[in-house]
Amino acid sequence: AGAPDRAPRLDVYVASDCVGCAAARAVTARARLAYPRVTVAVVDLDVSSIRPPPGVIAVPTFVLNDRVISLGTPSWEQIAAQLEAAITEERS
Repeated sequence: AGAPDRAPRLDVYVASDCVGCAAARAVTARARLAYPRVTVAVVDLDVSSIRPPPGVIAVPTFVLNDRVISLGTPSWEQIAAQLEAAITEERS
């Protein structure tokens, strides 16, 4: 089993003028409720001093455990499958 600091982490990069970011925030909120073991963070690039990783070239971008998994908002089914896989990997 992974150490507590190895829990899966989902970072979602958004911006205030982004048309698709409302949907990204909704998927993120659902993920936070459905997967409490996953650390979920929304990073608004307009207000955050956090520098995005190199793979973040547009918003919204979903990054799971430091790996870009979606440019644009994935469907709930897609993100749920990715999070399930990350949780399973953490447990092994």
